Parts: sequence; C-alpha cells; structure tokens
Amino acid sequence: MDLISRAVSSLRVGQNGMRRFRQSGSWGIRYPDLTGSGFHIVLHGSGWLVSASERPVALKPGDIVLVPSGADHGLSAAPRPLRALSPAADPGLAPAPPGPADFEFLCGGYVLEQGQVHPYLAGMPDLIVVSPDYRRNPQLRSLVSLLRPFEPRSRPDDDVTWAALLDLMLVHVLRHWLSEQPPDVWPAVSDPGITAALGMIHDSPQTPWTVARLSENAGMSRASFAKRFTAWPC
Repeated sequence: MDLISRAVSSLRVGQNGMRRFRQSGSWGIRYPDLTGSGFHIVLHGSGWLVSASERPVALKPGDIVLVPSGADHGLSAAPRPLRALSPAADPGLAPAPPGPADFEFLCGGYVLEQGQVHPYLAGMPDLIVVSPDYRRNPQLRSLVSLLRPFEPRSRPDDDVTWAALLDLMLVHVLRHWLSEQPPDVWPAVSDPGITAALGMIHDSPQTPWTVARLSENAGMSRASFAKRFTAWPC
C-alpha cells in the first residue's frame, strides 16, 4: 500500500459523511476548521473558494477542492470575507428554492473525534484546487459520475457504497494533484525510521503518540528522531 492510500485509510476511524448543496442568489457557506479531511466537487455553476489568509479562488464545474487537514474555509457566490459566511451546520441556512439552482456541489469527508490527521495529509497545503482534464483522467471521471446522483440513505447498504467511493475520491484527487507538482515539492519518504513512525501512527491513530514512544519504536534517539521527523516534508 502506498503512502497516500495509507494516509487515507487512517481516516476510516472517523465519521464519514457526504452532503449535496444547492444554492441560489447571494449565498455563502463556511466550513469551520476540524480534525479530518474532505473535498468539494463543483457539479454546476460558478462560485468562489474563500479562506482567511489567501485570495479567493474562482471555481467552475468539474473543479475539486481538497481539504487535507480540515482547514477553515468557505464557498460563496462572490468573493466575501470568510467571517461573513454562514456555518454549514447552521439550521437557518436557507435551502435552494425548487427548480434549477445557481450553484450545486457535493461535499464528502471524514471527521476524527480522536487522534490527529495523518502527517502526510497535515503537511500539505490547507486548501488545494484541482481542475482535472476528465478526458485524460477516466478514473476521476468515473468516480465523479458515480458520486453525482448521491442522495443520503437511499438504500440500507448505501452507506458502505458511499464510504468506499469517498476513499477512492480522496486517493485519486491526491494522486492527481501530486502528479502535477515538481518532483521536489513532495519528496518520497525514504528514511526507514520515519517510515516506521508513520506506519505506527497509521496502525494506531487513536494512540496519544509522543516523541519518546515513536523514537523508541523506530530504534532512534529522541533528538535524532525529532530532528528528522520535524524536517519531513521540507
């Protein structure tokens, strides 16, 4: 299993979920920071990705927003301050009126109630936008096609199906983004001690790992382990 697959599989101890949003007019939705990973797929219309520290990013149909470690962000009909957007869980958030909506998107991801996001995901940018060429990425095209008709709990076995598709989506979007980066942006983990530590975190994400415990199990001194672990990725 490659490191991306291991990182995504470590999320399965959390609560998975998906939700479809249909918005029209002057809408805006905020997703407060959380411990977990997820994505948004733009199905229809145009909108904006908003964050507290970066300039708004225009979104179009087919774009995928990846949130590797649950950073605070929002989606909006127009560029607006993040603090002005309504929380996604706000019961007062008005649903789209019947009929075609201006903007439609699907959200999916995992929320971890215990433990932390895998270091491989935590080391990535807070927000990643990919605009795949679906003609050249048949696997992503197929996944989006399978997710597009999502409706919550349509059948008793649907939860398992959607969870499997959610995992595949995270893996393929991560691989797609990494494939477009220069080789030195995300170096492979070749250090056996760091690889061992990441494996332990993956196998037991609920454990309150300390530098002392990880370095001992990796067969390294605390000082050496801390220096090499905190330097990855550099």
